[in-house]
Amino acid sequence: MEMNIRKSGAVDIVDIQGNLDTSTALEAENFFSSMIEEGARRILVNGTTLDYISSAGLRILLVSGKKLKELEGELRLTALNESVHEVFEISGFDTIFNVTVTEAEALRDF
Repeated sequence: MEMNIRKSGAVDIVDIQGNLDTSTALEAENFFSSMIEEGARRILVNGTTLDYISSAGLRILLVSGKKLKELEGELRLTALNESVHEVFEISGFDTIFNVTVTEAEALRDF
């Protein structure tokens, strides 16, 4: 898994490449925690190159989203491939997070 940050105004866009699963969960948790500790309040996860997400990966996003909400921030997701989007639908995470089809759509009112 590889994670990179881009900026769009006050939004930190995180591009995740590869799998977000048990073997990469700790790295992802540390990555998001560091971002939040350093002041990130609006995080957009771009899943264009996210190949797979497990329950461990979902937990990392949930924990990060809760931390941001406590700080009056938000975590959003965009551009999920069909299989990852299906995991979000089955788990109900598509009702917990703002999930958009395109990055432009996600950024519009962020």
